[in-house]
Amino acid sequence: PHVGKSATELLASTHKNQVKPLEESAPEAPIELVAIVEKALAFDANKRYANAGALGEDVRRFSTGQLVKAHRYSRRERLQRFARRNRTALAVGAFALVALAVLSWIGVSKITRERALAVAARDDAKVQQKEAELARDREIARAELMTVQRARQLVGTNPTEAIALLKQ
Repeated sequence: PHVGKSATELLASTHKNQVKPLEESAPEAPIELVAIVEKALAFDANKRYANAGALGEDVRRFSTGQLVKAHRYSRRERLQRFARRNRTALAVGAFALVALAVLSWIGVSKITRERALAVAARDDAKVQQKEAELARDREIARAELMTVQRARQLVGTNPTEAIALLKQ
């Protein structure tokens, strides 16, 4: 990280904390690896790794694709890493969610259609019931009229039967 044309310049740049940023030296390097190197080369001892084991642990985590302690991950980065690690589960979950939505839509539309048919059938039944009640009332009135007419015919010949017929 230190640059200089001679050993003296190199030592002087080291004492002045003149470090060539790793992003300039290796712009294609992963940001997690850059964070590990920067932490390992930090001038402040409190900002460096406590020991080689901690550095080794971060390098191992980087090489296995896990989160490294040296890098601060944003929510977006964490979400992207989670999505990359769990592509299959997320794809299955998304498919299941779409299937559930489609089946729910089909079920609701069937229920709505059946409900509309039931309401129409109920309304038809009410209309038919009213028609039947009107027909019954007409028949009762007709039967009563025929009874009165029959009683009138019997009044001259058999008044007792006419009165009995009207009592019914």
